[in-house]
Amino acid sequence: MPASRLLAGLRRLLGGAGRGGGGAAVVRPAAVYVAELPDSQRDPASVRRVSPEGEFAQPALSPSGHAVLYWGATDREPVNGIWLTPLDGAPRRLSRGDALEGHPAWSADQQRLVYFSTEGHAPAEPWVAARQFAVDRSPRNLWSMRLDDGQRARLTDGCYVDERPCCAPDGRTVCFVSNRSGRLNLWSVSLDGGAPRQLTDGELDYRPAIAPDGARVAWFTRAARDGSHQLALAAWPEMRPLSFELDRPFRWIHGPHWFADSRRLLVHGLAEGERKPALWALDVLSGHSERLQLAGFDSASHGSLDTAGRRLAFDSREVPPALRRGSTVVAS
Repeated sequence: MPASRLLAGLRRLLGGAGRGGGGAAVVRPAAVYVAELPDSQRDPASVRRVSPEGEFAQPALSPSGHAVLYWGATDREPVNGIWLTPLDGAPRRLSRGDALEGHPAWSADQQRLVYFSTEGHAPAEPWVAARQFAVDRSPRNLWSMRLDDGQRARLTDGCYVDERPCCAPDGRTVCFVSNRSGRLNLWSVSLDGGAPRQLTDGELDYRPAIAPDGARVAWFTRAARDGSHQLALAAWPEMRPLSFELDRPFRWIHGPHWFADSRRLLVHGLAEGERKPALWALDVLSGHSERLQLAGFDSASHGSLDTAGRRLAFDSREVPPALRRGSTVVAS
């Protein structure tokens, strides 16, 4: 692969605006994939793309492993919206298309999803990856949607940027990101609505994930020492900071997702000495880090697992040759 294409793809993955030779933009569409994991998160037996043609990312695999939520857009429906692919069915768009919607998360009972929407606010700006951490974006609030009948309910309101929800295993609480403090911090609200409560006050606190046992919450934050994005951990729900030390340094870490054991985290990040971002399993008790190997992919992002650890969803801008004309790639 030419160096210019690799650099442009990496910059795009990190939210920049990379350009290839001759000044032309080099952007490869992102797609969502699901890997079967027959041997406890090791050596996937097969990988298949589950998103349609377009720009799709940030999948949330259902705890049962039967369906995956994600968001993005196609040429025919250019406004970013939420999609669902049952793993025994076809992709379908859940968003109506009259508002920017994204960051879908499953409720604990898998009967609802929680997401952000610009519904009720105008104008709704398009999704721009380079501004995803800006506090002055157009307002968006949290909503829930019932999957059986599509019924929607607003969880937060006001001219704020409310996004990146995750649902606590108690089935009653949503942790999310908001600019209500003037910065992007973590907040919580009842799944039935109510007054939000501020949880953190860092310079940037983003993408919370609550452990299945309900004891810890992880997110990434802006490190004071160099401004990089690094992992943070606290006891849930009291938000008492928890210390940990990884066995290797990372230039940045994004997207924590808990394994079912509530001690390991699935993240995507760029480790020191590596050329590409990848998925990593981090043990927050021992500090051990292990890169996940995916057949045909040198780089992957936004991983999520089902409870049984039999399936892994992720997104990537790389397209293995076997997936360019077919739906499945089998590991050698």
